[in-house]
Amino acid sequence: MQTPADEGHGYAYGITLIVMYLAVDLVGKLLSQQGNYLQGILGAKAYTGVVAITYNKILKCSSATNKSFAQAEIINFIQVDAQKILFLAWLLPVVARLPIQLVFAITYLIYFLGLSLLGAFGVAFILVILNFFIAIIGQKLQKVVLYRKDKRMRFTTELINNIKIIKLNGWVKYFV
Repeated sequence: MQTPADEGHGYAYGITLIVMYLAVDLVGKLLSQQGNYLQGILGAKAYTGVVAITYNKILKCSSATNKSFAQAEIINFIQVDAQKILFLAWLLPVVARLPIQLVFAITYLIYFLGLSLLGAFGVAFILVILNFFIAIIGQKLQKVVLYRKDKRMRFTTELINNIKIIKLNGWVKYFV
């Protein structure tokens, strides 16, 4: 049995490889964390910008001039759509890297596994189609949830406006 020392490589060579691997891994993790930090800042700025623009628009529009959307719908825009922009900042680099990673991964798998990989591709294709239909169902359910949130927000807004009317007119003791 040959040892690394017999092959012309000593323990110093092995330790050097380990140190180099740890250094490269450390630099990779630091760069990854820095990228995550910058993505978080970008997403937060985009989110707060959309929320600020929406609130400025709400302040400039009265209920009489805004016939397209109820206040509850506008609040849902802020809660849901602005949150999607925040998630986009996190997902954009992943989506950008995906085609390159897929090409390299498929190339290596075909090289090492050959035609037996076709079965795995078939299963993956079926799962992608299944995931597509599940996403459609999830989208329909989200619309139902948003409709119910709109309804709840309309009711809450109407209730608060009626309480204001009662308090402004001094009718509190009559209603108590």
